[in-house]
Amino acid sequence: FNYKNALFLMIDVTSPIELQSSWVEEQLSRSQAKWKFAMFHFPPYNYEEDYSEIRKEWCTLFDTYHVDMVMSGHTHYYMRSLPIFNEQVLEHPSQGTVYVISVGIPGMHENMPEEKYAAHRDGNGCLYQHMEIIGDKLFYKSLDINGNIKDTFIIQK
Repeated sequence: FNYKNALFLMIDVTSPIELQSSWVEEQLSRSQAKWKFAMFHFPPYNYEEDYSEIRKEWCTLFDTYHVDMVMSGHTHYYMRSLPIFNEQVLEHPSQGTVYVISVGIPGMHENMPEEKYAAHRDGNGCLYQHMEIIGDKLFYKSLDINGNIKDTFIIQK
């Protein structure tokens, strides 16, 4: 769906990934939205499970059509990536996609292995996110159930 100047793609990762790729590409290629977001359950970048098919099929499309942010869940920890393009970490969100994993139920991850693509991580849930777009800026916050800010960043276009 489109809301103001943003495209939101809700994708079903429980259906065959490659059968949805043409639809995902069609939505992205036809969109005139300034901001692009994708949401689906399994996170393409995480330390627990390898979702290489999602990276191959969809992350390449996110690179081609510059999706600003991909939001996922499934793993019970919070992670916000640095911008990623072609599976490489870059310096600025204008160069790649930011991947976020969040969890709405308690998560207790200790001794999490390093994720070189991670900008911020938190092993304890429950978290929710708030985003606001004002002009050329996206203001992002991740908060715990008491409203304490756990992570924040800005994307400037």
